[in-house]
Order: sequence, then C-alpha cells, then structure tokens
Amino acid sequence: MTAKVFPGKTKNCIHCGSPLHRIHRNAFDKLINYFIAINRYSCSNHECGFNGLKISQKPKKRRASNTAVKKNVTIALLIISMLIGWYFLINIFIDRSATAEQNTNAAN
Repeated sequence: MTAKVFPGKTKNCIHCGSPLHRIHRNAFDKLINYFIAINRYSCSNHECGFNGLKISQKPKKRRASNTAVKKNVTIALLIISMLIGWYFLINIFIDRSATAEQNTNAAN
C-alpha cells in the first residue's frame, strides 16, 4: 500500500483500527525529516498492510552524533590550515633561495 499522512494523535490504524508501530524510515523520509519532523508507522495487522507517515508534535532533538560532525569539521579545518601554512613556508624558502642564487650570480 502507499504511504499516507495521518493525524497526529492517532494511535490506531485508520483502515482497520489495529495498533500502529514505528518502523525504520526510508531515504526519502529522512530527506523530508530535515524540513518536517516525521515518523513512519505500520499497522500491526499484517492482512491490512497499512504504512504511513506521522508528523511529530515535538521538535526533533539532535543526537550526540552532531559532536562527531563538529569534530570532523574541526579536524578538516586544522588540516587545511596546516597545508596553507606549509605552502607559505615553502614559498618563503623558495624565494630566499632564489634571491640568494641571484645574489651569487650578480657577484660573479
């Protein structure tokens, strides 16, 4: 059956009245979840086969995994800053060696 959006306070299937249980969301549901907090539910009666989305009443809380993302971003920024620093240091040494070489050539 196709997924339908059903009212927020419903705890039973809108087709047969059996209890609903939460199931894993698919990739499209997760994409929608960035904009609207939703959950996917399925009817416990296997003959009915109802499958639908429910808009959450509470705002979605972010998990501790955000700290892992922040940690990865911090590490990436550190690596980028180190590469930029190395780039400038290498250019300074190249410029110094080039000017020293020009000075020795000018002296001869």
